[in-house]
Amino acid sequence: MSVPQFHTARGLLTAYALACGYIHVRVRNTVSVTLWREHGCYHVRAHDSERGRLWWDSFITLTDARKRFNSI
Repeated sequence: MSVPQFHTARGLLTAYALACGYIHVRVRNTVSVTLWREHGCYHVRAHDSERGRLWWDSFITLTDARKRFNSI
């Protein structure tokens, strides 16, 4: 059972959870995408196990970070 303040109704990590150091990772085929918060901004990074890092973007808002996270 998850703690309510750490997950949204859709099962995503909340801003509070990310501020506490939690990291959201999604893996599809050979690509893994990671979302985390550090120093007041949200980072989204994608790696391909065969080609290395694909991109690393930073955002002020969680909404924009989630859009990028879900783009892969």
